[in-house]
Amino acid sequence: MIDTETLGLTPGSVVRTVSLVEFVPETGVTGRQKTWIINLQDSIKSGFRIEAGSLKWWLARSETARRAFIASPEEEVSLNTFVSEFIEWFRPYAGDVTLWGLQVDFDTSMLRPYLAHYHLYIFRHDAYDVPWNRSRLMEVHPFMDAYLASHPEAPEAGHTSTGDCLRQIEAVKHALATMQQSQFFIHHS
Repeated sequence: MIDTETLGLTPGSVVRTVSLVEFVPETGVTGRQKTWIINLQDSIKSGFRIEAGSLKWWLARSETARRAFIASPEEEVSLNTFVSEFIEWFRPYAGDVTLWGLQVDFDTSMLRPYLAHYHLYIFRHDAYDVPWNRSRLMEVHPFMDAYLASHPEAPEAGHTSTGDCLRQIEAVKHALATMQQSQFFIHHS
């Protein structure tokens, strides 16, 4: 599962945090987890921008959600360190992994300019491969909609990238279990 927290809604905007959580969709069991808080100054110096509407939106969020935007320098990683470690995260899978995200086209499209910047300025290449398998992207929105319809009391997400990943994993697990039960009753009734 991937989740990003950004300071804009269009590619080229600042990506502040990125979380990845390994999980088994059918059980929700999690494995490796990693969250990066990308140095804000690095992003801005590299040409990534802050959209005013997104900044205003974040200022209205909870203290927990805003905390990532005021992280201490010890908690942050440079833009180059982030991209290098992000690419490394995917190496053990050798392309055999499904990447899930609430709006997978949002998270991946927000990260592509960071990957492009890294490859251009570190390796002097204008072409690059993404570390995820492009043909194995899964959208979580329908799973989340089903989860929230059957769990109206579920608390709103705290808007932290790790918290959002874990909530989205719970939604996938719930939806798959519900589908499994429905198939059981259809086939065995």
